[in-house]
Amino acid sequence: MHINDPAFWRAGAISTVAVISVVLIMLTIDSLAAISPGGSNVPLYTVINQHIDYKFDATRGNDMPVIALPIRKAKPNTLRHPSVSIRTPPTKGKIMGPSV
Repeated sequence: MHINDPAFWRAGAISTVAVISVVLIMLTIDSLAAISPGGSNVPLYTVINQHIDYKFDATRGNDMPVIALPIRKAKPNTLRHPSVSIRTPPTKGKIMGPSV
């Protein structure tokens, strides 16, 4: 084959697309395994609503995430005034429009 022959460039383009497609499929499968819950980069869903902190790990020489106990929720109605009921909606004020 000669370099000026269109069949040479067509064969090169087809083989390049085939090889790159196989590489892309392999990288996609590897990435899906890494980003799924419990994979190498994503923790399980059990860490939701838990305190996550970073502590220095001397063996690795890096800060590593540490999962602590679940976050405690504040008791409802602790910040409200005793005369305000949770069940009564707030009263609506006067609706103000643009000044004329």
